[in-house]
Amino acid sequence: GKPLYVCKEPKGNIVVKVTKVVSHALAMKFRSQEKKSHWLDHADDKYDKTLIAHTKAALQVLVLFIPLPLFWSLFDQQGSRWTFQATHMDGGLGFYTIKPDQMQVVNPLLILVFIPIFDYGIYPFFAKFHFLKRPLQRIATGGLLSALSFAMSAFIELKLQPTYPYLPPSGTGQLRVFNGLGCEVTMTSSLESASESIRSLDALQVNISISGSEDSTLQFTTTPACTQFPNKKFSGNVSLQETKSVSVFLSTSSGNPIASQVPGVDFLVKLETGYPQLRVLYNLYPFQEELKLSQGKFSQTLILKEDITYTSLSPIFKTGKFTVTLDGSLVTNDLKLETAGVYTLIVHSNNSGTIAGLVTVTGPNTVHMLWLVPQYVIITAGEVMFSITGLQFSYTQAPESMKSLVASAWL
Repeated sequence: GKPLYVCKEPKGNIVVKVTKVVSHALAMKFRSQEKKSHWLDHADDKYDKTLIAHTKAALQVLVLFIPLPLFWSLFDQQGSRWTFQATHMDGGLGFYTIKPDQMQVVNPLLILVFIPIFDYGIYPFFAKFHFLKRPLQRIATGGLLSALSFAMSAFIELKLQPTYPYLPPSGTGQLRVFNGLGCEVTMTSSLESASESIRSLDALQVNISISGSEDSTLQFTTTPACTQFPNKKFSGNVSLQETKSVSVFLSTSSGNPIASQVPGVDFLVKLETGYPQLRVLYNLYPFQEELKLSQGKFSQTLILKEDITYTSLSPIFKTGKFTVTLDGSLVTNDLKLETAGVYTLIVHSNNSGTIAGLVTVTGPNTVHMLWLVPQYVIITAGEVMFSITGLQFSYTQAPESMKSLVASAWL
């Protein structure tokens, strides 16, 4: 079909021409004492009036583009801040798990759906009420809708904050005491808020005011109802660190209860992948090596070592309810690991059997990712009204010679 068209080579550079007109007009305005109806008219000694008139019209349109950077700076947050927000949410649908970056596909899909809906439905409907008839009305409404979408994003963020990990601030240290014994114990110490009963296979978490580091002794007493160690007293030392979280594990050694600090510091931050993380603290007699988590065809094995009582924090590459076995023997079939949660599994065994308790260190993502859809719908509606209408408006309002300049300025 090319022979049917008349192809003309582009002539001149309109951007250069406009720049020259504007710069010359400004220079002449400051040099001349003559008053003109418009400051661009000072360039009429060198440039023809048609070019000056077209430049005036183009500049009037360009003034309307001042809010553009604000709109696009908000709009482009979909690929950064909103995606980061999605990493703190639950994408599980049962049969499929939505990844945070997959939420970005919502906008282009909605664009394809919204353009005909707005052209044949929304605009004609509101035109009956003399609203959204003029391009500037649509552009202004689109900008307001974009702002509204971020108000919704802020509301979602408020709902997400309780699920964020608590990281000890400056002047504070965090202590967790995990009870791996088969009975309840009472802990006492000189530390602030660190005296309380701890049930079997449970944990005590306290935040302690501290500067730098501090060593302290924790005193423990088992309850009279404890069949293995009734009214048994024992103690352990803990080294607390400012802005860090440390753990103490109660277990047995040579038939006696002991309290020992777990080496290192606790990792509290969630994985952006959404996988839960699990650490195992174990007090096993007799010792068993292979702890397996199973769910349908999925299984993941954690290897326990006999000379220590803990594993490192490991990602579990699936969420949901698991069956836990220890060297093939059932421990529990009701271990629930949710999206991005950080957990500690306490396992205790003796000749009577094996029991386990799950402690949530950092809560899982409980707000579903689909709650982001309303803000995507609103900002996409804003984009249709602001961006598409603005591009059309800038092209139609610009003089024939300035259409390419104005269109490029919009983009």
